[in-house]
Amino acid sequence: ATTTTNNHTDDDNEGEVDGNHDDADDNDGENDGGSSRENGESNNDGNSSNSNNSNRNRKENAFTHCIGFVNQWRYNCGMLVNNKHIQFFIIILIIINAIMMGIGTFDVISDDPELDDIFELVDKVFLILFTIELGLQFIFHGWRIILDGWLVFDVIVICTSWTFRQVQIIRAFRIFRALRLVTRIKIMKNLILALFSVMPRMAAIGLMLCLTFYIFAVMFTQLFKHLKTETDYFSSIDKTFFTLFQIMT
Repeated sequence: ATTTTNNHTDDDNEGEVDGNHDDADDNDGENDGGSSRENGESNNDGNSSNSNNSNRNRKENAFTHCIGFVNQWRYNCGMLVNNKHIQFFIIILIIINAIMMGIGTFDVISDDPELDDIFELVDKVFLILFTIELGLQFIFHGWRIILDGWLVFDVIVICTSWTFRQVQIIRAFRIFRALRLVTRIKIMKNLILALFSVMPRMAAIGLMLCLTFYIFAVMFTQLFKHLKTETDYFSSIDKTFFTLFQIMT
């Protein structure tokens, strides 16, 4: 009887062990399912992130390509407008335009409405060509154009020509367009730069001259104020200044 009882106990223990194994297998299955779901979600997140990165890279590449195209286009415009042959052509146009303005002052032109209209049309064509040239310079330099004094001078001349084109009195000043030759011919540019470089010294010379004039004007007024002459030269300091200026010149 004791042996039979032990056998039953062993069978019960084996059943419990088998039950525990089955429970462990069920837990392993649940863990495997959870891991699979987590892996799937991670893969989906990774795919979404890769897709976003790919879209961002495409946009950045498109933007970079666009910037490169614009810069290349600006460079080509600069090489075209600053080509020595193009600049020589612009110089010829400026000279012809200036000569035609001078010819337009003759009565044979100004008194003939038909010829005057032809000259006005030709002048407008010249102005359009100068504007195109300036526009290409602006495309090449951008807002840095204001850092170049010669180009700023061109901008002022061209804009003034367009703004006051219909004002008869102001139109006489369009001959100042001929000064654009200075911005094109290197020797003339160097001459202007040299004049500007000596301006401080010229101002010092002028100040010294004015001081000398003032000293002698005060002295001569005090010395010769009561001098009797046919012409009043030194009765006041302003007349003494004028007398000294006449003596100097």
